[in-house]
Amino acid sequence: MTEGKVLFNWSDAWLLLAIGLAGETGPATLETIIAAGDRINFAIFTADELESGLVRLREAGYILGGVSSFSLTDKSKALSESLQA
Repeated sequence: MTEGKVLFNWSDAWLLLAIGLAGETGPATLETIIAAGDRINFAIFTADELESGLVRLREAGYILGGVSSFSLTDKSKALSESLQA
């Protein structure tokens, strides 16, 4: 990694979208995130995509959470709004 910057994989965008979708009706658990990812991309996240993606998204300030549930931060919500404009 470059100093001070978090580099992302394409699957991180898929994961971030899945967390947002899974969190619309309650806590975004790993189970609901995986199900949302399947609905979005008709595919299941690999263990590496989940594990490393969650770390990158958390370190960059796009998600909050830990072992049992995850949620979007204000930073990721603002990004979503700017992309919809």
